Amino acid sequence: MKESKAESVLLLYESFEEQIIEFLKYVPAQDENFNTWSPRLATILVDACGLMESLMKYPLPQKVRVNNKIKDKQDLKINDIAEIYNSLSNKKVILLKSPPEYSQPFSEWLNKDCGQYKSPWWWRIHNEIKHEKIDFLNKATLKVTIEALSGLITTIAHFPDMTKALIRYRWFNTRGWNPEAILEKSNSNGFSQNDYFTVETKLFVALIGAIPPENIQDLTPSLYGSSRLVSFFGRI
Repeated sequence: MKESKAESVLLLYESFEEQIIEFLKYVPAQDENFNTWSPRLATILVDACGLMESLMKYPLPQKVRVNNKIKDKQDLKINDIAEIYNSLSNKKVILLKSPPEYSQPFSEWLNKDCGQYKSPWWWRIHNEIKHEKIDFLNKATLKVTIEALSGLITTIAHFPDMTKALIRYRWFNTRGWNPEAILEKSNSNGFSQNDYFTVETKLFVALIGAIPPENIQDLTPSLYGSSRLVSFFGRI
C-alpha cells in the first residue's frame, strides 16, 4: 500500500473518531447511555465498517481460496475474511473511559459454528442498517458504533502497511525504539508475545504483541512503556 493511501486511511479513521468524541460531549460513554441511538451514529457505523472491509481486502490477490473455494476478493463475506484474519480474534483494545474495560471486537472468531466463523455481533447490526436503514436505524447505538470503531483500529494496527503511517502520526508508541527496527519487525514475522507496544488514539489504546491478561485489573501498564496507560490506570 502506498504511504499516501495509508495516511488516507488514518485521516478517515480520525474523522470517525472525532465525530464520536463530539457525540460524547452530549452523551457520555457511561453504561446507561450505551443504548442511545442516532442517525448520525448509523452513518459513522456504516462508513467505519466499510473502511475496515476495504482495508482487509486491499492486500489480497484478486482470487482467494477460502473454505475450499476460489472466490473473487470483492465477493468475500465477513465469515470468509475471518478465515484469513483469524489472528485478530484475540486482539484487545482499551476504551479510554472509566471504569477501564477491554473491547475484543473479533472474539466471535475464536470458534467456528457449524463449520464456519460467525460475523461479529456489531457487524451483523451494521449489515442490517446498511441494507435496510429505515427499519433498523434504531439499532445504531453508541455501544455498537464504539465497538465497530474498536474493530477498525484493531484492523489498522494489525496491518504492516499501516505501521509507518502510524509512527508518523505518533499513534504508534515506539517506546524509544528506532522506527526502522519497528518497521522491520512489523514487515517480517510481525510482533511476538514478547513485544509490548501500543497504538494510541484519543479514544482507544490497541495492545500490540503480547496477549494481555484476561482480567483488565491484572494488566501492568508500565510493561507497554506508555505514560498514557500509566496515567489512565493510576498505577504502574
